[in-house]
Amino acid sequence: MLLCERDHAGGNWEELLKATAKLPAPPKLIVFSRLADEALWANVLNLGGFDVLMTPFEPEEVLRVAFAAWSRWERDLVESAAKESEDANQAIVVAGTCCHAARSGL
Repeated sequence: MLLCERDHAGGNWEELLKATAKLPAPPKLIVFSRLADEALWANVLNLGGFDVLMTPFEPEEVLRVAFAAWSRWERDLVESAAKESEDANQAIVVAGTCCHAARSGL
């Protein structure tokens, strides 16, 4: 999980989101800003971020959003592993079918 200010010295949250999207299990990005509004929230969600927090932080809200982001990341990780396993099994079946067809002279 990444917690990122809307604008920071090194760039902005959109650049961070693009850079981390290439990772095998990209972390959930939570953007925070003193000027958080519905437009920022919609933009973050539409581009693949997880949520937006307004500063100053309310501890209960930070915990709720952080727990939700972590839970979603774990679920995505499990789903990704299951899909990779399914893809590997399909590749084995295809390879076995091809080998059987080659031996049969098809």
